[in-house]
Amino acid sequence: MLSGYPDAVSRGKILVAQLDLPSFGEHYTQVYRIRTLDASSVGSVLACALMDLACFLNEEEIYTGLRADILAAEICPRYYQICDTPGQFEYGATDIVRIPNVQFQERMTPFSTFEHGGHLRGDAEPRLATVLGPRTYVAASLLLRDRYFPKLWPMFCR
Repeated sequence: MLSGYPDAVSRGKILVAQLDLPSFGEHYTQVYRIRTLDASSVGSVLACALMDLACFLNEEEIYTGLRADILAAEICPRYYQICDTPGQFEYGATDIVRIPNVQFQERMTPFSTFEHGGHLRGDAEPRLATVLGPRTYVAASLLLRDRYFPKLWPMFCR
């Protein structure tokens, strides 16, 4: 993150863009740019979601790279552990357990074991999903923006 006088920041961004270019004959593939996230924002929830998604998709290289970026940028991945109650759809619900700094394992483990970060082990299986359907949970994630429901991801793959 650059800060300072606006003209100095502009010059700094130009320099960063020039240094970011690949050398002749090289090719970069940029999948994500985690360094633009602010740890005090929803970025830390996003960091946790990206780690879970990499594990869910069995993408070990992305998982390892994301973990390294999160540690280097000193981002604290945050997770909101839900109970299978109506509170999972309410902002500020008192039955949501807030996990402020999820520690992810150095090596990725199978997603189904929920051991890669430990934050999903105590997460409730959303039984209401069988009645309400996964779309309701997607809508809740989009509206509340502070939680997501990774234990439902296998439902989307059926």
